[in-house]
Amino acid sequence: MGNRQNAAISLTNLGQSAYTQGSFAAASDYYQQSLVMSREVGNRFLVVANLNGLGTVELAQGNLTAAAAWLQESLALSHAIAALPIVLEGLVGLA
Repeated sequence: MGNRQNAAISLTNLGQSAYTQGSFAAASDYYQQSLVMSREVGNRFLVVANLNGLGTVELAQGNLTAAAAWLQESLALSHAIAALPIVLEGLVGLA
């Protein structure tokens, strides 16, 4: 499990890097891959980070419906795991 979790963390970091460079397709791909692994290993905080990342990528591309879907899923899970800072990040994204 540790190797999969570390790989998921690395993919999230690559997604963040690609996003900041404006490579939205690559960012989305990294976040998607990490999301799958994060769910497999049960790391809900990392799941939330990837959902937020995917929502942010969609938002940057003007895909408001897709962005809202990702961010709402993130918000619901953030609330469920009592991750207040992540809940706030999700709310800002939806604003």
